[in-house]
Amino acid sequence: MLTFLEVQRLTAEFSGRGGSCVGTPDARLFARRVLQYVQKKGAYGSIRRFHFKAQKGCITLPPELAVPLQVLVDGRVGTVWNQWMTFQSVTCDLEGGCPAGKALEVLPGPVFTAYPIPDPGSILAVIGTCKEEDSFITIQGVDTTGREVVTNWRGQQIVGEKFTIQKNVLTYGKVKFGRITGIVKDQTKGYVQLWAVNPETQASLFLGDYSPLEKFPSYTQAKVLGCSCSTIVDVIVQGRIRLKEQYSDNDIVPFDDTNVIVFGAQSLQAEANNQIQVASYKDGKVDKMIEEDAGYQRVSPGTPVNTFAPLSGGAVKGIVRYRI
Repeated sequence: MLTFLEVQRLTAEFSGRGGSCVGTPDARLFARRVLQYVQKKGAYGSIRRFHFKAQKGCITLPPELAVPLQVLVDGRVGTVWNQWMTFQSVTCDLEGGCPAGKALEVLPGPVFTAYPIPDPGSILAVIGTCKEEDSFITIQGVDTTGREVVTNWRGQQIVGEKFTIQKNVLTYGKVKFGRITGIVKDQTKGYVQLWAVNPETQASLFLGDYSPLEKFPSYTQAKVLGCSCSTIVDVIVQGRIRLKEQYSDNDIVPFDDTNVIVFGAQSLQAEANNQIQVASYKDGKVDKMIEEDAGYQRVSPGTPVNTFAPLSGGAVKGIVRYRI
């Protein structure tokens, strides 16, 4: 595994026309460009597997999952449908008579939490994992009557409800939210969790966990079609990954082949210097290394056993001729 700092160390000397120092904005931007370059190379370089538990038929896809390609629903192979599936005619069935709807449909529109606010609505609470210095998170949404939430913050009217982030301390809100429509968060030192709290029973439900560099959390939701809303369904999705908008130095990047990273950086530098032949050679080299790595890691489904059955009479031993 490689961290983003290690990627900077591998690529900084190839940044721009003459290189840059590790940790500078130019080196960080170039390191991310290299990751974007490698992500789109080869047939297998950006495919990963994700495991979910679908609650009420829905799952929130993590930011790292860009495009679902294949899906297993409770161990059965399903089909991934896009957001236009509702407008298409679907007549095929899956195994066991379950309609093709027993698959995964990517829903339109973003969501902002891993789990929805439970009916009929809840007040919200926020907690941080690190000591922050004047950091805040603003939750936007509508209340249980459908009206936009507007509150007062330090004498000014704002859209949504603003929370101060404190380490290991739940900061409770005052508004009963029915639905969240947006989140604005400061860059923080640690992760920030959002909870829904029942104002009557004080029972709490986890809604989301936001990384330090996330400022505008937004996710894609998918629905497992054809399953009961009361069951929890096991879902395995294989799909193409997405890079984070920002990486901290100790974040793990999704690629671990140092040769691919270096050749990718050299290819980008050669293009910047108009060295077309060098750039073309390095580009082909990256493709070949990614394909070789995928072939090395590919698991064989099994080795066939060749058997030979002798057919000539002389090859069969122990035959005894009986007279009748």
